[in-house]
Amino acid sequence: SPSLSPISSSPSAGPPPEAQCIAAGEDMNLCLAIDMSGSLCNRGTGYECLGCVLEAFTASICNKDGVEISTCCGNFHNVKEFAKRLISVFETIPSEQSYSIVGFATNASFVSDLVPLSVDAFSSLDSLAYSGGRTNHAAAISSCQQTLSNANATERKNMIILITDGNPTEPDEETTAINDAIAAAIQAKEAGSILIPVMLTTTSIDNNTTDYMTEISSEGLFFNTSLSTLDSVEESLLSKVLC
Repeated sequence: SPSLSPISSSPSAGPPPEAQCIAAGEDMNLCLAIDMSGSLCNRGTGYECLGCVLEAFTASICNKDGVEISTCCGNFHNVKEFAKRLISVFETIPSEQSYSIVGFATNASFVSDLVPLSVDAFSSLDSLAYSGGRTNHAAAISSCQQTLSNANATERKNMIILITDGNPTEPDEETTAINDAIAAAIQAKEAGSILIPVMLTTTSIDNNTTDYMTEISSEGLFFNTSLSTLDSVEESLLSKVLC
């Protein structure tokens, strides 16, 4: 399978079929679903970091990198900056694009409408306040698809990029959460959206996670990278989705 160290895509030979890629000059809508769950900032402790603030004796665990409380930790800051770079890279396509942002954890707590200017999408990202909580991929995917399907959405190729650091854990327990996410992904893809997960990890992912990411993605294409190497992902991702 094609891979670019330290980024690896799931087994998928060559670019996706034309129906699942962006043609030169093709207008598109892009929704970025951004994980704000506790695992991004809890340093492996298992805390949900709700609102970034914990009891006094654990307060330094989540908000420890010298960033303001609305950003909570360096990891979340890096994810938001990665989202901005993704938008900037897609802007290089010679076509018109609109962008929406979904911030999710236990629920999709932040949903912006499609905007035609990257500067407005950047403003949405800047206003995205870390929530902490569990990980609900189903809510993230469904909310993204809703922004792409609303009455104001122009008829274009639609794409969802799910940026997350782990398997879903909400609603209920992991099996239900995964099944709900798969159902939401099927619905989005049947509506014509391209869905590409970007999995942020510090270690290699197991076979179950690989199978899950392959199932929710379009044509089995997903990216697995670490937070420290995010700056090498956007160009590779763009090259994979262009026809």
